[in-house]
Amino acid sequence: MRWLCVLLTVAVVSPTSASPGDASVAGVVLGVEENLTRLREQLPDFICRERITSESFLGNEVVRESVIESNFTGLQSPDKKRGLAFTEIREVQTVNGKHVGKHWKLKAPYLFTGGFSSSLWSVFGPLGPKYHVYGFFAPDGMGNDNRFEVVGFRSKPGAPPLLMQDHGHVTPYTDSGIAYVDPSTHEVKLLELMINFSKNGERPLAVSIQYREVAIGGQSFSLPTTVRVREGDPESKNTPGGLFVAEYSGYRKFTASSEIKFGP
Repeated sequence: MRWLCVLLTVAVVSPTSASPGDASVAGVVLGVEENLTRLREQLPDFICRERITSESFLGNEVVRESVIESNFTGLQSPDKKRGLAFTEIREVQTVNGKHVGKHWKLKAPYLFTGGFSSSLWSVFGPLGPKYHVYGFFAPDGMGNDNRFEVVGFRSKPGAPPLLMQDHGHVTPYTDSGIAYVDPSTHEVKLLELMINFSKNGERPLAVSIQYREVAIGGQSFSLPTTVRVREGDPESKNTPGGLFVAEYSGYRKFTASSEIKFGP
């Protein structure tokens, strides 16, 4: 299981870059960071439905596959060192359509946790500019009518690497990618990044996360609807890898009586 997290504490350094039109890269990045800070401060504890499709494969051949339905709970937990820390809790309900016991532990051919809360934070949170350089791509569209600021990013040369926890070990990595940002709200609607590891033999990860506005407790928040992670190259006949797709729906404020039921 891989867990994406930022483990270094550093001062914020503002990005600088040329800007197309009326927007600047620094302004867009700062706007996204402010949204993320506000999200962590205001997002209440919530529960939603999570559907995970997990595969392990060899080249383009699927070796194992599991479909897991869970109650996904997000809790804002006070942390003296990091302020608010986001905690993910999964209560698995069914595996491949069959109900499981109440305390069944999450198991699957390939797992990636932390993508829900850490991927965007690692790129655009307060630490992001210390580790990344940013620039604009040409304006692009997702859908027929929506226009976005398309911000590219990559690990800053000479900066210390980001760190990922993998099976209890800390692994350094670099990343690069693009984010589609709503120019009026500075909310990220799509994040795509490639993660490469410094350690020999570690296969790269391709991560894609879609976001939308959801209502929780009478407030609106931009949260993930789909997290997709692929490890390895499916075109290579001899390369093992994995696919993790998590879909989120039915967001609502968490209370002691919160419950989501799955099928008959």
